[in-house]
Formats: sequence, C-alpha cells, structure tokens
Amino acid sequence: MMFFPVHFLKFWDFNSGETLTVRLVAAALFGIGGNSLLMSRGGIEKYITMLNLKIIWSLAAISGIFLTILEGGPVSLYFFLSIFVLFFFIWFFYRIKLKNAVY
Repeated sequence: MMFFPVHFLKFWDFNSGETLTVRLVAAALFGIGGNSLLMSRGGIEKYITMLNLKIIWSLAAISGIFLTILEGGPVSLYFFLSIFVLFFFIWFFYRIKLKNAVY
C-alpha cells in the first residue's frame, strides 16, 4: 500500500488513482502495528489501552466500509469488512476477558 498504491487499488477493483489516501491508511497500519509491538511488553494497563484503541479503530473502519458499500463501492469491500469485523470481535473478546484485570 505504501510503495505500490496504484497496483493495490487496481487489484481490489478501486477506480481511483488517488494515492495519498492509500498511503495514509498504510501509515496508520504501520503506526498501530508498530505501537502494538512496542507496547506488547508494557504491562496489562498498556495492553488494555491498545485494545481500546483497536476496538474504536475497528468500529470506525467497519462504519466507513459499510457506508462505502451503501454508496456502491466495489465488491472487494466485503472482504475488508469481514476482516475488520473479525478483528473487532477478537479484540472485544480479549477486552471483556481483561475487564477486571486492572480494577
């Protein structure tokens, strides 16, 4: 996404040639993934903070993807929607599991 955004867009059947948005999404993925890696050994409080961020992020992504589907976006969006729904449920499961861990 960062280095070949046009190929990424064509592969997923997006008609836009606008590459900035794709690179910004890639930057967000690098940031969230990198921060998760750095915080993975930071203790339960930091882990819960990252889970909260990921839950909020996945809900926002699900909303954005769903709105784009309603506007007639490409069929490939269902693939991305399913990924974010899966991530949401995994992260939410662990957040509930750790609900009383800090308190």
